[in-house]
Amino acid sequence: VAMLLGISVLEAEKLMKKKGYTCTKDLVEVLRDHFPGISDKLIRISPRNEESFPDLCVLKLCWKSIDEENGAHWVIYNNGSIYDPDPGMGKPIDDLSIYWYMFEKLCPGIEKVRISSYLRLE
Repeated sequence: VAMLLGISVLEAEKLMKKKGYTCTKDLVEVLRDHFPGISDKLIRISPRNEESFPDLCVLKLCWKSIDEENGAHWVIYNNGSIYDPDPGMGKPIDDLSIYWYMFEKLCPGIEKVRISSYLRLE
């Protein structure tokens, strides 16, 4: 939310009235004023068609860790670049294969990372 709206993380937390875990409903409610065409629900992506999403959207990444726990993470996709709010990522990444490599290096114990769905932003 902070990245999309160009505000600080603290301002985003105040706007969302929470910090930490964010569900789809939270994102849609907060972003609706700025992106009136935002999809109401996540749009699923087939594992075989993982790079088929709009030019501007919020991607939901899902994974299993070594201890079999599920995890998820939101990133922004904008015209071929991935913007990840994780402090370890830094600059936008223009190549999905490089992003996957960096993600797995920064998050040891995580495997089978994939894009499961997206929120269209318009």
